[in-house]
Amino acid sequence: MEGVRAESLGQSRIGYQHYHQVTLKDFLQALLARFRADNRGPRKYSLPKVQSEESLTAKPGDCLTYNFFFYELSGFLKRERLMTEIALVLGESTSLYVFGNLFGLPRNSFVAEAAWGSLGHETGCALGIALASGKRPFVIAGDGGFKMICQELSSLVAQKCNAVIFVMSNNTYAIEQAFVDIKAFEPRGEFAAFNVLARWDYLALAKAFGAKGYRTETVQELRIALAEIRGIQVAPVLVEVAIPEKDLAPQLFRLAKNCPYPEFKSSEV
Repeated sequence: MEGVRAESLGQSRIGYQHYHQVTLKDFLQALLARFRADNRGPRKYSLPKVQSEESLTAKPGDCLTYNFFFYELSGFLKRERLMTEIALVLGESTSLYVFGNLFGLPRNSFVAEAAWGSLGHETGCALGIALASGKRPFVIAGDGGFKMICQELSSLVAQKCNAVIFVMSNNTYAIEQAFVDIKAFEPRGEFAAFNVLARWDYLALAKAFGAKGYRTETVQELRIALAEIRGIQVAPVLVEVAIPEKDLAPQLFRLAKNCPYPEFKSSEV
């Protein structure tokens, strides 16, 4: 239901109306009962098949994709038992939909602003999270959003914050392109000119701001970087995660493919 928020203190808000002492569990159970009692809605549905973490195997030399990055990072956090020590901060990029599948984070450890569309907020947000919670921020930013507020690396350096900023570097506004014209991701498809980004030297950028920099393009390079990042505690780390331009995460593909607004799916927009 659009506009419904279930608060941690047992409160639900619908528009300007507040309903106290309503838990999320009670709300969902009542919503499900209402759905089952109303025969007007569709009765059949099917979930798309997606690869599980167990079935996805990556070779060290494989190029990184959204899925490989998700499984490598989530596996690293679980193996190293870091889930309770970090706060995952997501930008309004494809990663927001991919990392929505990460389970096991404790309360107040998953930070995103999908409803507000505050592009680029995640890098600056990391410092506030670190100062307020004491947790190590693991930020996953799209390169388009990161380029809007990259100077906040300087603030992280000044405060000796050990945040890790992963920039998903495909040199495009991929999430916007998916909604403008998803056919652009086909082999012969072309991206709209306004969705193509300038290429940056992220290692030079990290050095300029005083952060530690890494560039990862393969699974093995990411594994090496993660192992080293584990021991860096007094400075921020900037990690370029180079992925193919047309790598479209299945979560975003399903959302964009079923976009109910055909006026946003034309390549002439």
